[in-house]
Amino acid sequence: MPGSGKSTLASRVAEIIEGKGIGVRKEAYVLAHCVSRRRRVTTKLLYVLSELFLEPRYALRSARAIAATSQNSTMEFIKGLFNWLFVTSLARPIMRFNGVHMLDQGVFQALWSIAFSGGPNSLTLMVAKLLDHMPVPNVIVIMHVEAPTVARRLAARQSQDSRLERLLEKDPGIMARSTLLFRETVETVELIKGRYTTLEVVSIDNNENEELETNAQAVAEMIYHKLEAGPAPKKAIQ
Repeated sequence: MPGSGKSTLASRVAEIIEGKGIGVRKEAYVLAHCVSRRRRVTTKLLYVLSELFLEPRYALRSARAIAATSQNSTMEFIKGLFNWLFVTSLARPIMRFNGVHMLDQGVFQALWSIAFSGGPNSLTLMVAKLLDHMPVPNVIVIMHVEAPTVARRLAARQSQDSRLERLLEKDPGIMARSTLLFRETVETVELIKGRYTTLEVVSIDNNENEELETNAQAVAEMIYHKLEAGPAPKKAIQ
């Protein structure tokens, strides 16, 4: 969830892997941190349009699934669908890229985000309707961070890009709900793991900044292991 250190870890892991001469594709990170807002919005829109054009049935199925979660408002529904189609478009297999495709916000973070604005059992509804159709990565990194650490990191940010940041001051109980949704998401990942033989799940404790290098090395080692295991469907690291 926001404040867990996803982008910082992803950036460091990419540096380690690239240092070994392995290519890393990291559009999500670049769009979030390295380009202007106008370019970010335009590029995301192009990804969403490509998903609508290339996967129209999936896009319609996604819209129906998100609608079933009873989002807080029409705008939340639109934002949730837009972000979902953007993320799944990024996560689809890349046939011509010989390297690692890394997403600091992957499919399961996007599911958490939709559930955050939805009604009860939103996560279960989404997974039930989309699991057989959505792209699933080869490696998922689960970052365990305590609520006070998340709150401290969010407070230190200059911008308030996430809803969690904006709601913290207004609703102190929102952190508890966010943490509960995180646990539900982790349980969902563990259930899904049994269905995909190529899926690896890495769990790390990312409470302290000093743990960054150790965690990055651990994730990089897992990726090396996957690469050495031989050819596999080209999917994302999330």
